[in-house]
Amino acid sequence: KGYCLDGDSNLDFGHPDIVHDLADPGHPVSIVGWLTLGLGDRRDAGLAAFTPLCCDNMVSNGKKLRAAVLDYARRLDAGLAEWIGREAVFPDTMVDSITPATDEALRALVREQGFEDDIPVSREAYAAWIVEDVLPPDSPDLASVGVVMATDVGAWEKAKLRILNGAHSTLAYLGLLVGHETVADAMADEALAAFVERLMREDIIPSLEPSPLDLATYS
Repeated sequence: KGYCLDGDSNLDFGHPDIVHDLADPGHPVSIVGWLTLGLGDRRDAGLAAFTPLCCDNMVSNGKKLRAAVLDYARRLDAGLAEWIGREAVFPDTMVDSITPATDEALRALVREQGFEDDIPVSREAYAAWIVEDVLPPDSPDLASVGVVMATDVGAWEKAKLRILNGAHSTLAYLGLLVGHETVADAMADEALAAFVERLMREDIIPSLEPSPLDLATYS
């Protein structure tokens, strides 16, 4: 989405934002351009590199962002690219949050609070943020506020995509076939709920083993 990558997950040098930033690197419009400019300012000021932390579900997001920033920086300043490659870390991350669809009822609720927003985003109470445990020693203690620091973010991605998203999609598709309008309605259907429970425990979880996660608890 916002990474300006091509179909092979490499930086797309034909992307309009990247073309703009290479022509005018002091006034970037892409996230890759902004990060490179900021990291260059840190280097020039003799300061340590900051750590970009992704907040999305693109697989290997940190690695792909790092590669994009380095490819972009090499076009501008080989020395800066070398410094970023040596000094900055780009952890892989995964965010997990349940966000119901935006509807008029939500917009009305936001207006009642004194705000006008055509696309407000609501979120259920459950949330998780998984960050690769490669942060520099002086980084904030993210674990103290609930962030999971993991050596294998990929294991969390697979569990989330297969257990949570797989079960959710199953409830949605099968629920529609039998006349339900929402996933909540499908979950209230005892036959569907029992089917999805068996699906997770008998088919999905075995496909993820071995895993560093407690998959039974995750489900």
